Amino acid sequence: MGAKINVMNQNQREILNYLKGVESATIDEIYANTSTKYYHNYAKYVGERMTKLVRRGHVVRIKQGVFKIAKITSVDNNSQQKLF
Repeated sequence: MGAKINVMNQNQREILNYLKGVESATIDEIYANTSTKYYHNYAKYVGERMTKLVRRGHVVRIKQGVFKIAKITSVDNNSQQKLF
């Protein structure tokens, strides 16, 4: 099978945009400041989204239930091989 494509959905983009404006945030703060509106067990659903963002390297888990945006590292353009 082919490689799985990681496509970010609208909700994940909204969470990242919120985290860019704050130093860190809890699951409750993320829920209150985004359009994620689950009325029952919202912490589970927000937590699942945060786990995916952590695995993809977009977000860093500071401690249980507290997250911050990951620092973007620079890419060394000289590491690529030249074909021609």
